[in-house]
Amino acid sequence: MKIIVDPQIAETARAGDHLAFEKIVLLLEKAVYNYFYRLVSNKEIAEDLTQETFIKVYLNIKSLKVQGNVTSWIFTIATNTVRDWFRKYAKKQELPFDEKIEVETSKEELTSKYIDDTYLREEVLKSLDKIKPLYRSVLLMHYFYEQSYEEISGVLNLPVNTVKTYVRRAKQSLKEIIDQSKVN
Repeated sequence: MKIIVDPQIAETARAGDHLAFEKIVLLLEKAVYNYFYRLVSNKEIAEDLTQETFIKVYLNIKSLKVQGNVTSWIFTIATNTVRDWFRKYAKKQELPFDEKIEVETSKEELTSKYIDDTYLREEVLKSLDKIKPLYRSVLLMHYFYEQSYEEISGVLNLPVNTVKTYVRRAKQSLKEIIDQSKVN
């Protein structure tokens, strides 16, 4: 589900219009929250990271280049926010994880576009939580938020070929985890 922000709304928000900024938040808030939830597996932390991201967006809205992709710009801020969070908690080894909290976007909605088989869809979603956060991030951006390799490259500040490699490795990791779970 590719989300495109109207450049006119972005320009108006950049000029200081709070209602235009609110429209951007309403348009992207759920996608940013789900992105975080898939990365940290904790509802409260995903909510906090989402709020922190939009505070950063608000504080830096004047630096937004409207001719650029607003969604990619916001996901860049979101990715940097979650990277900082991982650095902070990875050092303390206090990564909290929820038991089983439903994501606001249903599992059906996340994977039905790509996977018809219900069992396989469930396996992919369970396995997604087991791969490296960076791999999970590129898969989410590419398949669920329909960002191009170039857009992901800009968000993660990586060369396009590296992004392609990470997507390939992420898919391979998912396949190995799903195959392993079939054996067990």
